[in-house]
Amino acid sequence: MSSHPRNNQTVASDEPLALTIRQFCKRFNVGRSTLYQYIKAGRSRSVSVCGRTLISMKEADRLLSGKAA
Repeated sequence: MSSHPRNNQTVASDEPLALTIRQFCKRFNVGRSTLYQYIKAGRSRSVSVCGRTLISMKEADRLLSGKAA
């Protein structure tokens, strides 16, 4: 059995691929209502998985870099 990630993907051991709304807000000191307003206005993208709203780390980087105008 191989210990390599599928499709030759590199996976960071401690960095999650996505954050819940609560995790995002706590980690980046952003209010929940502000984040939901960004999502509703199309300034930020989210995905729903099993009833949980997630923000990918790639999207978090884009949003926090000021490119979510």
